[in-house]
Amino acid sequence: VNAAVNAGLKYRRDIDGYGVADYWATAEETLTRGSGDCEEFATLKMWMLIAAGFERSQLRLQLVKLLKTGEDHAVLVVDTGATRLVLDNLSAMVRDDSEVNEYRPLFSFVGGDAFLHGFKSKPARSNEVAALR
Repeated sequence: VNAAVNAGLKYRRDIDGYGVADYWATAEETLTRGSGDCEEFATLKMWMLIAAGFERSQLRLQLVKLLKTGEDHAVLVVDTGATRLVLDNLSAMVRDDSEVNEYRPLFSFVGGDAFLHGFKSKPARSNEVAALR
């Protein structure tokens, strides 16, 4: 799924037809356009994995801060039960969460829940979260 979406979509910063930045397109809109930004890549991967049989509770849409540039970014984190795998449009490789050090998780969305990541002196891992309720 990671390789197919990364190869099949063209990256395009998204500003919608109304000039609004950071528009979150649906999977259908993304497929129709054939392009999107990191949120669209992550969202399409999420819906493809749900269609393949994954539970929504296993899939975490995660907003992160890229440490090198300070830019906001989005990835999909898949909880397999044994590990958490990171699917990212910036990498063709699917990596274990413990191998990803280039960003700091900020927020996660899992099913109908939202989580704020907490950290003190080092970047948090995707499993170090506090529920926003």
